Amino acid sequence: MNIVNVNGKFLVDSREVAEMIGKRHDHLVRDIDTYKSVIDQTPNLGADKFFIENSYSSGTGRKYKCYLLTKQGCDMVANKMTGEKGILFTATYVAKFAEMEQRQVNNVEILDERKQRVVMMKTMIDHEDRIDDVEVKIQSLEAKIDEQITLDSGEQRTVQKSIARRIYELESDSKARPNLFRQLHREVKDRWAVASYRDVRRNELDGLLSYINAWRPVAA
Repeated sequence: MNIVNVNGKFLVDSREVAEMIGKRHDHLVRDIDTYKSVIDQTPNLGADKFFIENSYSSGTGRKYKCYLLTKQGCDMVANKMTGEKGILFTATYVAKFAEMEQRQVNNVEILDERKQRVVMMKTMIDHEDRIDDVEVKIQSLEAKIDEQITLDSGEQRTVQKSIARRIYELESDSKARPNLFRQLHREVKDRWAVASYRDVRRNELDGLLSYINAWRPVAA
């Protein structure tokens, strides 16, 4: 969690919070809008003691709303949560804010407005880089999964039907068909190096179906 010290006020980006609690950022912003509207009904509470409205740009240049949360703002978000995620989020932000408070006691620099903008921009860039890194890892994982997962029951049934349809197209003699079934199954196993067509990988299904539809028996 990245917390910045802005003119003596410790703040964390709502996107950081959303990532930590496993919630879509737009849903968290919607919740904060609701909290803020209720707080604003009692002016002496001061909504900016909890949430400070901000914005960030996407890769297309479009601007989106986000919030900077104070410790009290994090408290309010945490109070609406239950279970392990709520506990971990609370433990993290409490420890991080305590660390920042200690650094302030030790005369760590308080940012002026210019430095504040620089720090917030760096935070946004770091956040977007982490998102990009996560997306790359997810894509890599999905690719590995596609390479390993074999046909499910529905896909196996599709292959069975394709084999039967091809054999019946090629041979009208019911007594001759069993030999063709054996030959086609054997060639599939040899070509795809599997014990059975059921072990063919899912990402090879289209190639398998094309092979079956074009298959012709070897002349005796």
